[in-house]
Amino acid sequence: MSATLLAPRRRKYVGAARDGRCGRRSEDRPVYEELSFADLLARVRAGDADAETELVNRYGDAVRRVARYRIRRSRLTHRLDSVDILQSVMKSFLMRYAGSDTPWRIDTPEQLVNLLLDMVGNTVVDKKRREMTAKRGGGVQ
Repeated sequence: MSATLLAPRRRKYVGAARDGRCGRRSEDRPVYEELSFADLLARVRAGDADAETELVNRYGDAVRRVARYRIRRSRLTHRLDSVDILQSVMKSFLMRYAGSDTPWRIDTPEQLVNLLLDMVGNTVVDKKRREMTAKRGGGVQ
């Protein structure tokens, strides 16, 4: 296939930030590509909303890909979406990592991805357990 026939990639939009900014084009936001992994995590730990957005932009696709696979395998496609799992995992990670008593030592991007993927698996299993409990009538008073 000729390279001239390929359409240009569309620009991605950044999701809503904590302060309500929404719909900013990715080139309008601060560029964190030149930041090292350690600097990015330090900014995330300090509570920088732009650094959190950059973290989601860098690693969100891998999390969503695994979440889609896990959701399909657990037969929860009618109840869950990979974006739901991504939001849950990232919220949990960001809240725990910002805390000073976190047990995680994350030195490389691979360690972060592995941690996030483990969290995806645990989240999907938890959602499946809750669904099965509700099916059996558990938890109803």
